[in-house]
Amino acid sequence: EYLEAGIGFGGPCLEKDLKALIKIAEASGYEPGLLRAVLEKNEYQVRQVIAKLKELVGYLLYRKVIAVFGLAFKPGTNDVRTSLSLRVIDLLLREGAIVRAHDPLAIPEARAIEPRVEYCEDPYEAVRDADAVLILTGWPEYRDLDWQRIKGLMAAPNLVDGRNLLEGREPVDIGFVYRGVGRK
Repeated sequence: EYLEAGIGFGGPCLEKDLKALIKIAEASGYEPGLLRAVLEKNEYQVRQVIAKLKELVGYLLYRKVIAVFGLAFKPGTNDVRTSLSLRVIDLLLREGAIVRAHDPLAIPEARAIEPRVEYCEDPYEAVRDADAVLILTGWPEYRDLDWQRIKGLMAAPNLVDGRNLLEGREPVDIGFVYRGVGRK
């Protein structure tokens, strides 16, 4: 699951375990360069999502409405511990964006950590008047949404697919400006 192009990994174990291995290696006199590089690349991928978004909506995110699909660190859970979605959301909020977010399971957990977001139980509500939508968790439900309807609800049909969930699918065919991750 982790060997796919995307915004990186999150969750309660992998990052914590890598940091522990780095400390063990350092305490044993080894230079854990590769392990550090893995963590650095993971953070780089988060910044890349923001860079791709800015390619679509402009450099200034102030007052831009950004819909986020996916809060959990992976599909099938409500766990948001070290979720990259929350890191992306934090960066968006720091730049003055208005963030609306949807997740099939993790809204209560995310709200407890990040109350500045407008949480939406319905993904179609999240995209209303949005300047872009970001897919940050690869929930299969997002593949099956009515993307024509979403396009009609949005202020602009911009889509950053942080999980390449929709690559080669309907949104590109109906006029979305699409950016995946790990692809040109």
